[in-house]
Amino acid sequence: MRTILKKNRQSLTITFVVMLAIILTSCSNQNARKKFGLNGNVKSCLERVYKVNEKFGKWENGDIEYYGHTREHFDMKGNHTETDWLDKDNELISKIIWKQENGKTIGNNLYDYDGKLVSTTVYNIISSNKSEYETYDNKNNKLGSGKIFQKNNKTVKSIYNRYDNNKIVDEFETNFEYDRKNYLISQKQINNKGEIVSLQKFEYIDFDKHRNWTTKLVYGEEKKPKNIVIREIEYY
Repeated sequence: MRTILKKNRQSLTITFVVMLAIILTSCSNQNARKKFGLNGNVKSCLERVYKVNEKFGKWENGDIEYYGHTREHFDMKGNHTETDWLDKDNELISKIIWKQENGKTIGNNLYDYDGKLVSTTVYNIISSNKSEYETYDNKNNKLGSGKIFQKNNKTVKSIYNRYDNNKIVDEFETNFEYDRKNYLISQKQINNKGEIVSLQKFEYIDFDKHRNWTTKLVYGEEKKPKNIVIREIEYY
């Protein structure tokens, strides 16, 4: 498991930075479920990532990906309490415990699958349109810092700096695009050389009775989708 986590550290970092951008959307009273685009009294939301097969002119899930699966947990008030990173067998890879104060997320602790502290992140909300954060390892060495920029209560850009020996060694910028219904339709991450690190576009094809999407297609630069994501939502 440690080998798997190490091999996929870059991918997990990219996803984690995107998640931070979603959570730090604003200092409004909007609960965390809304920040994730979830409707209704959601208790948990499991997202499983599969390869795509085309059958009878429709896209269906094929083999499950080894990693990239998450389960989000919310309390009755809509506060975001935990995030589980899972492998294809639903085994825990790592867990994030989110810290709340006056109904707002102020930081988190990241633990490995054995429950050992890996890192701590502290947030600073500058204004309704800008937030900042810093991440430290369990020996208080700085691992990263970032800035989140919002517009109309949606994250439109995030900047993440990765540190080594307290020096910036990498910088990433992620840009987010939404449709008229406020669904996230694309996110593109570039490094400080202007190279595309990650490009994803999304198409939502199935919804439940609460208008929460349950199936989405994930595209890269090609016309054919590269993944299909299946959601399992549990309500209170």
